[in-house]
Amino acid sequence: MKIVDIEKKLNKMLKKSRYEHVLRVRDKAVELAKIYDQDEKKIELAALLHDCAKNNEEFYIEKYNSEFEELKDKRNHDPDMENPKLLHCYLGRIVAEKEYDIKDVSILDAIEYHTTGRVNMTTIEKIIYLADKTEDKRNYESVDEIRDLSKINLNKAIVKSLDNTIKYLIDGHREISISSVNVRNYLLKGE
Repeated sequence: MKIVDIEKKLNKMLKKSRYEHVLRVRDKAVELAKIYDQDEKKIELAALLHDCAKNNEEFYIEKYNSEFEELKDKRNHDPDMENPKLLHCYLGRIVAEKEYDIKDVSILDAIEYHTTGRVNMTTIEKIIYLADKTEDKRNYESVDEIRDLSKINLNKAIVKSLDNTIKYLIDGHREISISSVNVRNYLLKGE
């Protein structure tokens, strides 16, 4: 599927504000892809599709129930897959493959891990993760620092982003993804 066709379909499927967010994530991701000498087309596809299942989780769980259950089995029933705030990541992987004909595992992985991250993230995964957190309309404490860090050191930028996210989740008495904690600890060991 061509980029222009993906954009048209997403524009129909997503709320206007979500679609605009996706375009800003794409722009930020392509900017980072240039800095880190990554495949811009792969980055663009992953960025455009990172939220393709957002706000339609129930619909996609019903539509792709067997694929979702199969993914749960592959992930050893990861508790993150029970968190409603994270469902769009797993479903996004399935929707990108089934409805947008994405077969490249590196793109599908970037979609799946764009919110929680994972240990041993690829550069593409790191870029999509950070582009989602730092797109130009994001406005939270430390976002400018994370934006600057992302242009210098992806790992340090991710740790700073995870620090903010974990504090936010604790303050709100919300669940914290074990994957995110593991990523943070893993990256800290490498510093």
